[in-house]
Amino acid sequence: MPTAVCLNCGSREFRADRALAGRLICKRCGYALGARPSSQKQRQGGRRRWRLITALIVTTVLVVLLSRL
Repeated sequence: MPTAVCLNCGSREFRADRALAGRLICKRCGYALGARPSSQKQRQGGRRRWRLITALIVTTVLVVLLSRL
């Protein structure tokens, strides 16, 4: 019987997740067997993170400037 391999990280270690109706989940990266994260989603996550950091910096600067008035 061929051993399943995670398409995301190459691991051969899986566990059945009861919350997902017994689907096999990779122990190393957490993705379901046969699922591969798209590069588009990964890029959007990075953009979202930078937007959040930028918003926090701008908010901090505004609070500091307004508190001096």
